[in-house]
Amino acid sequence: MPEVCQEPKVYLCQQMANVAVYQMAAGQVAVYSRGNPHHQTPNEDAAALIPLDAHCCILAVADGMGGNRAGKQASRIVIEAVASTVQPGAVELVHAEILNGIEQANRSICDLELGAATTLALVQIQGHTVRPYHVGDSMILVTGQRGKVKLQTVSHSPVGYAVEAGLLDEHGAITHSDRHVVSNVPRLPRLIRVASGLRPPRMVAGRDWRAGHPGGRVLSDLQGLDMAL
Repeated sequence: MPEVCQEPKVYLCQQMANVAVYQMAAGQVAVYSRGNPHHQTPNEDAAALIPLDAHCCILAVADGMGGNRAGKQASRIVIEAVASTVQPGAVELVHAEILNGIEQANRSICDLELGAATTLALVQIQGHTVRPYHVGDSMILVTGQRGKVKLQTVSHSPVGYAVEAGLLDEHGAITHSDRHVVSNVPRLPRLIRVASGLRPPRMVAGRDWRAGHPGGRVLSDLQGLDMAL
């Protein structure tokens, strides 16, 4: 039986040798963070596991943008901001606290004045209900027991919107020259758009999504893996 995650755990730009597995809320969570083995550049990603009570938790992943300066700082800032604003036990306030944490991180990243940027993929899991939040092109995927895709978020990018609108198919998206262009990330001196639930990417309350039967999977920040889907 995996160790029960009772306190928030934050992973900042780590080079993990093994997968860490914990018991949280209604299931198990596995964490693995490591830089690209084919490049000498450091890992610029960060993640957090935040237990709220016996039935509710938050999983968050920030992918620092390597094409910009200080991507490592940006991912650390957004993960630490969310981890510090969300209070264990206050489940009824979680939605507002998550949005406040993201806005706080956006201001802090802008204040760096380095052009730093990061994406964010975050899910609030309560029982068998999942509420996704994402900014940028980091994907959140929910599958059933047999691997059927039940939820796949839309990337905040020109290519992501083109696929959603039916203007590009998956093959065209993978090979498109603008596939790495992201249109919405925490770094801009304005209100960033946070996609919550299944509604369009804007600052709204959003809807919860029912995961249904136990045994389903939630995958967060599928950078690289999304090309295989």
